This record gives sequence, C-alpha cells and structure tokens, in this order.
Amino acid sequence: MKFFKKATIAALSAVFALSALTGCDGGGGGGGAGKTNLEFWGWGDDIEVQVFTELVDKFNATHDDIYVNFTKRPSSTYGVDTLKQLQSRRAPDVVFVEDSKIKLWASDSINVLEDLTPYIEKSSVIDLSDIWEGQMSRFIFDQDTFKTTENSPVWGLPKDLGATVIYYNKTAIQSAGITVVEGKTADQVPEDEAHGFYVKDGKPYFNNSISMTQKELVEMGKLLTKEQNESSPTDFGYYCQWWFSLGWSVGGDDVVFVESDDAKYNGGYYDFILNDKNPNYRVKEGESVTVNGTTYQAGEILGYFDKQAISSEDKAKCNELASMREVFDYWVSFATGKNADGSANGNRISPKPNDNIDSTMFTNQRLAMYVEGRYMVPEFRRDCKFDWDVAPLPHWEGGVESGHSGSMCISMSNKSKNKDAAFALIEYLSGPEGQRELMKTGFNVPNQKSIAKSDEFLKSEKPPYNNAVFVRAAEVQRGGDWTYLPDDAWIEEWAPTLNGDVLNGVVTVDQLFNNYTQKVNDKLKTYTLKK
Repeated sequence: MKFFKKATIAALSAVFALSALTGCDGGGGGGGAGKTNLEFWGWGDDIEVQVFTELVDKFNATHDDIYVNFTKRPSSTYGVDTLKQLQSRRAPDVVFVEDSKIKLWASDSINVLEDLTPYIEKSSVIDLSDIWEGQMSRFIFDQDTFKTTENSPVWGLPKDLGATVIYYNKTAIQSAGITVVEGKTADQVPEDEAHGFYVKDGKPYFNNSISMTQKELVEMGKLLTKEQNESSPTDFGYYCQWWFSLGWSVGGDDVVFVESDDAKYNGGYYDFILNDKNPNYRVKEGESVTVNGTTYQAGEILGYFDKQAISSEDKAKCNELASMREVFDYWVSFATGKNADGSANGNRISPKPNDNIDSTMFTNQRLAMYVEGRYMVPEFRRDCKFDWDVAPLPHWEGGVESGHSGSMCISMSNKSKNKDAAFALIEYLSGPEGQRELMKTGFNVPNQKSIAKSDEFLKSEKPPYNNAVFVRAAEVQRGGDWTYLPDDAWIEEWAPTLNGDVLNGVVTVDQLFNNYTQKVNDKLKTYTLKK
C-alpha cells in the first residue's frame, strides 16, 4: 500500500493560547491556574490506565503552560459516551478512538475530529515514515469515500499496535514429540528444513520463526488435537477467529471498491467478494507484468480487477494462487472438518463456537496454538504456568505473509479551543517517549519502527522471547475488515451466521453465500450514496 503523507522535520512554532475548557466530568481533579487546561478521555485495563496516568503526570510536570486532566471512561460504554460528548458543546480536547470507529467519527455526517495534517507537518517529534504503514494508513482517508488518497486528512496518531501472532504452548508441543526450533529464519537452515512445520527422519519439527503453510498447519494441528491423535496433550491444536492471514496472503478480500460514474454515489460503491472463485496471480521471480496501466513486480499479487483482465501471455509470468473462496472454505474446515458442501475432509484442528472459546483454553492448556494480538502478553505472563512463546501467522502456499493488527489512535476534537496544546499532548503520547513507556507493560508493539527494531523491544527477560515475530507482523499487517467503512453493519449481515451455525457445522458455506450475498451488497451500496 502506498503511503502518501510525509512528515517534515521542522520545529514546532505554535504559541499556545491560554484558555480553559471546563465541564467534562471524570477523574483526576485539579486544574492548572493560569494554564491552558485540556480534557483527555480514554479507557483501558488497570495497567494501561496507570501508564497513561503517569505519562500525563510527566507531561504536566514538564509543561509550564498546559495542564491535562485524564479521565478514564468505562470501556463498555466508551464509544457511545465519548461520541455523544464530542457532539456536545463541552467536548473533551483529546480522545482515544478505535480503528473501527475512526471512519464514522470523521465522516461528513458526524464530523467531530480535527485534521491533524498541519500539526504533523510542523512537528519535530512525529515522523510518519517511522510509523508502520499498515497501522497509520487506517487513520488517513477521505470523508466521503473512506479511501486513502494523496491528499487525505490524518484523523489520529496511533496509540498502540496489537499485532497478531500465534501464541504456542511449548511444553505441550514438546510433549507431543515435536521438536521446537527457535530463532532460525529460512536463510539460516538447510532448504529441506525451511518450513514452519516439517518431518525429517521420521521426526516432526516446529520452527517458531518461519510461517507455516495451510497444509503444514493442519498436519501439525492434528498431532495436537485429541480427535485426531488420542495421545495429544491438548484438546485442540489451533484456533484463529479470523480468515485474514490466509485470505490476504493470496490477494483475496471480502470487499472491493468499484469506481463508478453513477451520480448516485461518491465515486463508486463497495462490492462483496468473499465468494470470489477466480484464481489469484503472483508475479514470478525475474518477471513483471502490466495490466490496466498498473505494473506489478516480482512477488507482487495482482489486484482484483487486474487479475480479471490479465492476458494469457502475462499469466505465464505469474504463479497461480488459490481463489478467495477456496481459502475461505479451508479456514472454515479447521472447525468443522467439512468441505463447503458439508462433506467431510478431516481438517478439524480447532474448537467450534459451541466449545465456548476464550483465552482460558490456552492458559488452561486445552489449546496448543492460539492466534491473538500483542495485548494478550500481560494476561499470559500472569496466567500461563508453562513455557510459551510466539510464532508467525500461517499463510497460503505460494502467497505472502499477512494478517491484521488491532490499533487505537489518539485524536483531537474539532471543537477544542486549545488545539495547539492538544496536539502537543498527542505527539507526546504517540511519540517515542510515550511509546517507550507503554511498551514496558508488554501490551503493545511500539508505533515507531526504530524502537520496535531495537534491543529494548526485541530482547526480553520473560516471555515472549521471539519478539522479532511481532516486528515482522507489524510490517505486513493492516486493519481488519471492520476498519474499511464507518460501521460494521455490512459485516453483521453475515458474520453472526458464519461465527455460529457455519463454524458449528450446521449451515454450509454454500448456504451462507446463497442466503446473504445480495443482502450484503445492498447494505454496502448505502455507504457511498450521496446524501
């Protein structure tokens, strides 16, 4: 994904106006007499809130002209309460915004956030080129199409990055007779050992630094699933609630933006493509292809419309990959052990929704491999009474490494009367100093690439030790499909059935698409309709 915004290295020259904003309820108390007073709203668990409280205290102690009152709001009602307050005349100056909410809050219809572009351009602290592109891009978009263009506004700066990885129970894996190879990438081992999972001389091996293919994952997962192997030390081998790492690894997705001259829409509309049965194409080494004016270099995967227009000559320069539908069917079969039509395929390595899945399946050693974000580290350090570490997400054979990360940003109210002071707080929290402090909790991957690639993040005296996996994940991961549009109503059309009856094996994948495709497309077209 091309990253358009550039940060300049200029001194921050704004002069903070001395005015006070009062009236927001909440904790902290106090105020700065003769100072610019800021109201800052956020939420989080006790450890995270403590870190932000301490950061705000440090900020207050080092800024003679600004006083920040940090208010923790209940997590269960944060989104509703904060949006309501932002729409009032007594809006907080600075707020946390989830990546799933940012497009709604910045949209033309709601429009409660300030474009941070001019502040970033003057900042000597924020360097956008040092922030993960897949993270930052979800906070840069146009208000009408929600797409990122060269001149799109910046609606927030990242607070954290929860890159997803495989958390694995090393004790259980070794008990199953699998040797764990640690910290050796593909270029550091013989070619026949350059796999996430492999069998050599009759012995199984798991490499925690190499991404498994979908077939390797199932092969290893069966050894750790009692239904497949009676001697397995765990009930299930693997669980991931998202199809993203496999689907995106072949260039697939569940929506695509269709450009249109239809006067009803703002430049086009979105279409549901999770059921796409056409193969995908990845350019071979030493080749390049140009389709519809776009040139793809070796290793790149053709876009949705370009793959449909590719010539036979250019197909010969590409490796054919699975369709999105083939990948999706395979992911579903981890839970059901069934093909799309309901026939058995023996792939079951995951619990079903009826098994009451949560993180305790991993901490109680019922689950050998569990896909989740970096934010699980504090919980696992506290609750896991066994050896554990992390490994890369799986990918589809022939595809690229991919996946999603969770993220929240820190944004400014466009009603703030103290915008220069508010941005000073944002750049402090999202900048290197704030990120280093938050990193100490184990909760996040630092936003700054330079910090994440340094020993202060990579080396740890307690698990996880394989932190280089988080860095690789941050390099390729992006926001989940709930970040594409202002809300997830289009997802709620079909996801409840998928996450219930389909994964429980009651409804087939074929039935899912037959019943919901038209409904989803009807909903998708409402997002870019001109008002």
